[in-house]
Amino acid sequence: MFSKVANINYEGRFELGSKQYFGEYDFEGEFFPVNGLGSTSYFPISFNKWVSGGIGEIQVILKNAEDFNYIPMNPEEASSFIDNRKGGMFSTSVDRSVSMLLIVEFVPFDDPVLVNMQSILRLDEYHTMVSIVEAIFYDGVREIARIKL
Repeated sequence: MFSKVANINYEGRFELGSKQYFGEYDFEGEFFPVNGLGSTSYFPISFNKWVSGGIGEIQVILKNAEDFNYIPMNPEEASSFIDNRKGGMFSTSVDRSVSMLLIVEFVPFDDPVLVNMQSILRLDEYHTMVSIVEAIFYDGVREIARIKL
C-alpha cells in the first residue's frame, strides 16, 4: 500500500515550513485564525531522486492541523501587530501573511486515522501522515506565537 514512503527514515522529529495567511482577530478567543490549515491539509516534500530508493516527491497529510490553525495573541498585542503590518501611514491594507514552522513526527502506517484517510481519499504510495508537535509563527524573522501540545 505505501511502498514508496516505506523507505523513509521515520525516527525523530522533522520541520516543515510554509507561508500562511491569517484572518480577522477573534476577540472572544484571543487569536487570529490561520486560513486553509485543516484536516485535509498536506505538504509536498521532495527527496533527491538518488536518495531513499528514488521516491521523488511525497505528500504528507497533517493529522492534527485543527489543533494548530490559530495564532494566539492578546488584544493589545493583536492591535499593535496589525498596526505594524499596514502598508503605510494612510493605508488600510494589512499584510496577512506569516511564516509557519511545524515540528512534526511521522505516524505509524497502522494509525487508525491514516488507515481511515487511506480508504476515504484513496491515498497512493506517495502519501503518508505526520502529527504536529509544535507550531511556531513568525512575522519576518521575529517569533510572534508558539503552540505546543
